[in-house]
Amino acid sequence: MTSNVQSPHLLIAAWPGMGNVAVLAAHYLVQRFGFQPSGELQAPGHFDIGAVEVSAGLIKSPRQPRNVFYTGTLGENGLRTTVFVGESQPAQGAYALAGKLMDFARAHGVTRVVTFASLGSQMHPTDSSNVQGAATAPEGVEQLKDAGVTLMEGGQIGGLNGVVLGAAMERGVNGQCLLGEIPFFAAGVPNPKAVKSVLDTFATVMNIDLDTSDLDQHIEGMERVLLQMMERLQNQHGAGPEFPSSDDAGQTQEPGQTHQGQPRRKGIANAKIDDATRQRIEELFETARGDRSKSAELKAELDRLGVFASYEDRFLDLFKRAE
Repeated sequence: MTSNVQSPHLLIAAWPGMGNVAVLAAHYLVQRFGFQPSGELQAPGHFDIGAVEVSAGLIKSPRQPRNVFYTGTLGENGLRTTVFVGESQPAQGAYALAGKLMDFARAHGVTRVVTFASLGSQMHPTDSSNVQGAATAPEGVEQLKDAGVTLMEGGQIGGLNGVVLGAAMERGVNGQCLLGEIPFFAAGVPNPKAVKSVLDTFATVMNIDLDTSDLDQHIEGMERVLLQMMERLQNQHGAGPEFPSSDDAGQTQEPGQTHQGQPRRKGIANAKIDDATRQRIEELFETARGDRSKSAELKAELDRLGVFASYEDRFLDLFKRAE
């Protein structure tokens, strides 16, 4: 008699985002477990050509971003796993593309989806990267809690690393997202520390052995780069941007206090800035909202003017949308 019980089949889906955490983590698993390319998801109409490549003066033919499947098994138990890596976030129709992927996944017996993402914060470059998690169903939340994962209390997970979980829910497929913490000012820089934290947490959740110590050398090198970036920002903008020290890490924020435990200053209406400066701040906020790699410039300017506390809530809201 044939059993109707589906054998477990995991889908790991990844697209570029802040710190490139998702794609780097997915590729790490592909290489570590020897996954092999097994096909591509065609996505006509979702991408536009924004540039052409040049080599030795010769312009190459334009091409659409690739969306590649890799297949293999994960861990000692040989969990059947498909890793999907999208080369670029789509210019349009993101949810439709997520639905197309999940329709394909369901047709091939996928029973669970895991994505990775990053969460910008005011962490110092030398601090540990904390991991938060979210799930599409209560049993997934309980699994994260059992693995010691801090739950994401609110905010959004932007881009397809989040949207695909909504498409999974609609199709009755359980999903989870693991988000690694990165410094907000380095959103555009690959972050191996967050990658390692996410992978270590993933291994705990999935109950598999995964030694990521080979990432330590990359982490040390990137820490030096981030410290140099921070120093340049401080030199360019005087005192800012400010970051909590390791002694501040993990302290509970009390009502009326900033993240560093200092009394919150008076609101924006009482800040000693003129209308022209206020308008420039609004323009910097608008720029950072569209490109969070520009948030360092905004933070530095607020610090230079001595008004960061007045704008702190708005500034941190920029990073409630993880990706």
